[in-house]
Amino acid sequence: MKNILVIEPFEFDREYLSRIVTRLGYGCRSSDSAESAYETMAEERPDLVICGDGFPGDKEYHVCQLIKGNPVFTRIPIVMVHSDSGEASRTRAMEAGCTDFISKPIRIRPLFQCLEEILSGSRRKHIRAAMTFPVSVTTEGETFGLESTSFGEGGMYLRSDSPWDRGTCMDLQFSLPRLDRNIKLPGEVVYSTSIPTQESPPGMGVMFTNLNDSYQSFLSVYMENHLTSRTPLGEVANAVMV
Repeated sequence: MKNILVIEPFEFDREYLSRIVTRLGYGCRSSDSAESAYETMAEERPDLVICGDGFPGDKEYHVCQLIKGNPVFTRIPIVMVHSDSGEASRTRAMEAGCTDFISKPIRIRPLFQCLEEILSGSRRKHIRAAMTFPVSVTTEGETFGLESTSFGEGGMYLRSDSPWDRGTCMDLQFSLPRLDRNIKLPGEVVYSTSIPTQESPPGMGVMFTNLNDSYQSFLSVYMENHLTSRTPLGEVANAVMV
């Protein structure tokens, strides 16, 4: 699992970013000052740092320079999250050693794609998050009880010690976390592996197929709200699905 350190003095933004990072499936620690960030990084070096702009007097740029100036931390990528979307702020962030710059208000899709590209080298189209829940899978007239470990707008990852071959078609039935609704979707295996890694157990990636516009909108709304909201999503999702 990749680990991310969120540095942000402003408590609301720090908790908001940490909640998103955790639900995306990354390990997350947070610090409210440069001093505590250094202590945290010395205990466990993160794979990426997100630095907010809640510091007085533009100190966030100095924090990034300090991290990059330390030979132990210099290779750690930094993403600046800033309330000023102007080119001057972006340029200052890059000059301070940042790898990328995201402006506030924080939008889920750009943040997700930024983290994915830096940490895994891919720029996924669909938002996904670490989500564990039971899934009933029917294929060739047989039904199996499996478990999802990752779920997104375009599909899910199913844990299985004996994953099926690529191209296997199936019917999926499940209830999403924090949402009282039974969902049925067709799917197709797009990749499978019987070898566990640090990122995922043995299993298979399943792509949803033949999604209509209503379900596509529902999944987009659900994922963005799942990553940011503290409240049940039933009302939002039900409104979209009408």
